[in-house]
Amino acid sequence: MEGAALGDYDDRIEFQFDTTIVNFMCPRDGRKQSLSVAETMFDPAWQAIPCVLDVARRRSRLLFRSFWLEHDRARTADRQMAVHGMWLDPSTGQTSYYVGQNFEFTCPPNLPVFPHDHAVMVERSADGDLWIDNCVDEK
Repeated sequence: MEGAALGDYDDRIEFQFDTTIVNFMCPRDGRKQSLSVAETMFDPAWQAIPCVLDVARRRSRLLFRSFWLEHDRARTADRQMAVHGMWLDPSTGQTSYYVGQNFEFTCPPNLPVFPHDHAVMVERSADGDLWIDNCVDEK
């Protein structure tokens, strides 16, 4: 990858793209080959972010209906969530996404704030299929 890594760990190399931390899962043994595969996974995984956000919002809407209804009315619903982290695993071809509150969005005082500690983990297969892996729901 271009640029310096934020972190180099036993099981991954960490970079930052825009506001998203991206982890390339690359064990030290075979790191060069694993990193090469992870790099080819990056563009499709990055391009999938709008779909990932849609999947996360749909899950969140089931849990926090009134929050989303008010933001739908205000036309701010599409700015509520962001991808904070990604993990690309070249051994499986799978990408994991951590989706939570969009901290770059300033909520108007007349609207409810994003639910505290609410986050959704979305998985993407090598074929591009998306599903919910886990959801942190602090009500």
